[in-house]
Amino acid sequence: MEKYDPARTKNWYILGDSTTEGVHLIEQDVNFNTSMGGLLPEQSQESLTHMSHVLDVACGPGGWALELAQAHAHMQVTGIDISSNLI
Repeated sequence: MEKYDPARTKNWYILGDSTTEGVHLIEQDVNFNTSMGGLLPEQSQESLTHMSHVLDVACGPGGWALELAQAHAHMQVTGIDISSNLI
């Protein structure tokens, strides 16, 4: 892992924003969604039909936001992250 150097980068993501870290975050996202029981397991199908806007804060490479947008085309899903390189 690279040593964090704020002068070297324009972001503040402490683990770095390399391709390796991006792959790690995508794998972590898949595992987390699986263990959680889905994208929004606490929401009923009826409530999901009424949900139109979703904000994913600290989205990393955006795996969850992309998956949610693909599963629910009626939703406007926006992801933001401190690292522009990971998005």
